Order: sequence, then structure tokens, then C-alpha cells
Amino acid sequence: MGVLASTVRCMSLIFNVFLGFLSILVTGYGIILINNEHKARPVGPASLGGRFSAFGVVTFLVSFFGCCGSIKDNIKFLSCCCLYACFVVLAWEQFR
Repeated sequence: MGVLASTVRCMSLIFNVFLGFLSILVTGYGIILINNEHKARPVGPASLGGRFSAFGVVTFLVSFFGCCGSIKDNIKFLSCCCLYACFVVLAWEQFR
């Protein structure tokens, strides 16, 4: 494995670990919003806290797959992580 490949692998691992910690924070924030749901106004059929929690859990799973993919050089896990990142960017542009 060349220097560039190992550098990209290391950067992917660091990014996915950071994304995992961030998703845990988002899930925790969603749980706090669910606990304080009676103080907030409803957004729609699903509560905002539930949406934050679901997004955090899915993001954590994808970051876990990304970590496993970068450690084991598994292309399926890495492609799952890349597809999820593309989906998040497209959703961000749609709702912006």
C-alpha cells in the first residue's frame, strides 16, 4: 500500500470517528428534546426530538460502517458511508 492510500485510510478513519462522536451528541440532544417535548411547540406528526434521535442513530451506524471499512479496506462499507454522505448533502440542498 502506498503512502497516499494509507494517508486516505487514516483520514477516513479519523473522519468516521469524529462523525461517530458527533452523532452521539446529536442523539443525546434529540433525547433531551424528547424529554422536554411538553415545553416545545409541535413541528409535525413526528417530534423534532425524534427526528434528531433517528438522524443521530443512523449517522452513528454509517460512521461505524465507515470505520470498519477503512480498517478492513472493505469497499462495501466505504461505499455505504460515501452514499450516505451524498444523501445528506442532497437533502441539505433540498431543504435549505
